[in-house]
Amino acid sequence: MHSIYNSLNYWEKKFRANKTIKAKIFNDEELTHKTVYLHYVVFNRKSGIESVWMPLPNVTSLLGFIQYCFLPEAFYKWFEGKDSVVKKIPDLSVDTIVSLAASSGKVDKDEIQQMKKQVAEIKAMWKLPSKDLMRKIKVFAKEFNRKWIGNNSEFLYLNVYKNSEELGNFVVNTNIQTDFSKSFEEKIGLSESEWLDLCKNPLKDKSTQEKFKNILYKHLSDVV
Repeated sequence: MHSIYNSLNYWEKKFRANKTIKAKIFNDEELTHKTVYLHYVVFNRKSGIESVWMPLPNVTSLLGFIQYCFLPEAFYKWFEGKDSVVKKIPDLSVDTIVSLAASSGKVDKDEIQQMKKQVAEIKAMWKLPSKDLMRKIKVFAKEFNRKWIGNNSEFLYLNVYKNSEELGNFVVNTNIQTDFSKSFEEKIGLSESEWLDLCKNPLKDKSTQEKFKNILYKHLSDVV
């Protein structure tokens, strides 16, 4: 499958043009029925936690982001963050990042093999029809999380959502063990039912879209 998103050059230009945090690189694009959503967490004790929620225009842009943005950052912080604070991720392909990890002496052979295996799996998905991508990426994310569950010093996490309603339900179900009404409503100013209603139709109008994206960017990491 040929796609503009299957290019390191595309993503480098995208970040340079926006000059913003990764989560907001598609902030100027309207949400549509093709919009998909991503949540990832990269944590290590040295550099702290980065929890990002973001919309992407479609499932192929999601695949591109995972290959060219998420995996390089996740794998680089996994090995480089073991003994230093990572302030900047180099603009390198994920293959080069994995090679750096292998030569660093900071990760074992099993981890390097897992990195290579997962990069190969993501690359192979470009050959799939777009209708099969979301299902394959969900399977990939589940296996990815199982491998990089880590410990209290470092871990990696990835999750994807086919639409805003699936995202909304995930947030509710994740918080079911906690005092959702209090913690969530205090953070974003919406009750559980109001949140679910918003997630059912964030495309309603421009102000609704902006409200939904604002919660996505600024508040979800505080409650999930």
